[in-house]
Amino acid sequence: MDLQFIDAGRLRFQFLVFSICTALALPLVGQEFEPDEQHQRWARAVLSAVSQLESLQAAQSDLAEMGYIRQAADRPIYNPEISTDYEDKSEREYAISLTQTIDWSGKRSARSRAAESALSSAEYRYSNVKNAMFASALYALGEYEVARQYADLSQQQVNLLQQLFDITESRFAVGDLGALDVELARLSLSEALYAAARASSELRIAQGLVESEAGQIMITPLPQFSSTQMPGINTIERLVDNIPEVREAQYQFLNARDVVGIAESQRRADPTVSLGSGKDGPDSVVALTLSIPLYVRNRYTAEVSASNEAATAAELRYVNLRRIKLAELGAASESYRRLSEDFQRWQVVTEQRFDESRELLLLLWESGDITTAEYVFGLQQNVLAVRAGASFSRDVFVALITWLESSGQAVSWLESISQQTNSQ
Repeated sequence: MDLQFIDAGRLRFQFLVFSICTALALPLVGQEFEPDEQHQRWARAVLSAVSQLESLQAAQSDLAEMGYIRQAADRPIYNPEISTDYEDKSEREYAISLTQTIDWSGKRSARSRAAESALSSAEYRYSNVKNAMFASALYALGEYEVARQYADLSQQQVNLLQQLFDITESRFAVGDLGALDVELARLSLSEALYAAARASSELRIAQGLVESEAGQIMITPLPQFSSTQMPGINTIERLVDNIPEVREAQYQFLNARDVVGIAESQRRADPTVSLGSGKDGPDSVVALTLSIPLYVRNRYTAEVSASNEAATAAELRYVNLRRIKLAELGAASESYRRLSEDFQRWQVVTEQRFDESRELLLLLWESGDITTAEYVFGLQQNVLAVRAGASFSRDVFVALITWLESSGQAVSWLESISQQTNSQ
């Protein structure tokens, strides 16, 4: 009879612990996503904070520099020259001439095309840097949210075990519990205090990461987000060509081809025309001079060959990067889709909440239905369940940010949230 009673009690206790552990969760990602004012404020805060970072402003200056380089490349290459000559002899002689080298080979247009493609590459480089910086800020905010939940949970565990320790001491004083129960409560409290200290330290580290990646942002709880529907493979094929990093590589290849045009234009000579007039004694003189360089000793063929090889290398890098990004995009899409589906199923399982779960454990312990060891074990399982929920939702959020970063949509995603209004 005693064995049967103990087995039934343990089964009831194990079922209770299982119910509590599967019921509690702290989701970062909800099943339904309806943007509201909280989402808008959060997105605007992130956009504003990251936009003020010095590194992003430096990238903006780099882009502005390329704009001026583009303007400079579109200017004429050769300026006219004016020269004078005067001799004071028995008969004064003087002359004045105007010299101009003509861009017969099209060097200016070749440089202009190269500068245009270089500017386009720089624009996508800036977009890529911006996308990566906002993704890093989102990663940091996600890690901070989980660290905050861990710290709160650890402090709750300390409070519960402190309560348990106080009760065991009181009951030990009246002979209701043994010294082993008090010692177990003491050890559990000591372990919880250490865990809380670690969680608090990790929270401060996470806060430092947020300040590093997102600047001076007012940290608020992360809003809940739903699963964003992932596109099919055909859409991904089209989407990969709009990723800033891929577009940058594409324009680097186009720029390398334009540089070949510059090298080829260097092989063609530009004539120089000079028109002058003057006095040679009693005679008036008008002179027209034409000079053309002769590329005999150096035909500049090596420069053209080198530029062609550079263009081939740039093309291969572009094709390789596109292949890699296509694979990364497909993997990120599938990872987020599967994690989102699994998390939603997990939420269905844990849909019912047990607000009185810890109180029920305490009640069972006080009534003698479970031992102190079983009560401590139940609290530990409770903590593990909540941490699992936070970790699971963090993984989904990280998968979302990975998808946004891989597809180059981190900034546009935040901008769309900041501009949306709740339809309800």
